[in-house]
Amino acid sequence: MQAAPTYQIAFKFQFKQGFTQPQQVQINIVDSNNFVMVNGEQVQLQPYLALYTPPLSNFNISKQQMFLNIANGEGGEGMQGLAWATFTSGSSAQTLTLNLQAQTGLISTTYAVLGTSSSGVLSAGQNIISVSQ
Repeated sequence: MQAAPTYQIAFKFQFKQGFTQPQQVQINIVDSNNFVMVNGEQVQLQPYLALYTPPLSNFNISKQQMFLNIANGEGGEGMQGLAWATFTSGSSAQTLTLNLQAQTGLISTTYAVLGTSSSGVLSAGQNIISVSQ
């Protein structure tokens, strides 16, 4: 059996306005794929449009979930999370199905699959990311 293809994904969380109450962002993989954290395929958090990453109360990643508890943030700021994930091979595309739980009126979540032309906006609820073969 052939191993599932693995891609690095950049998730960008940009704040539409400032907030002082903690905000949670949770991305669940809801198909047979996984986040991968072996063989140097590490998860990274970095600032977006700022010199520092906004304060986090908590960050956790497992095979099926990425969770951020952001303590506070300024409008226009944000952070980017880089993670590796497997994609299921289909007849014309490789896919990853995610469920986003976040206040999308406050935090905009976008993605880009590095090394491909696949990118877009994640909406609250189920999202399918496709990479053409």
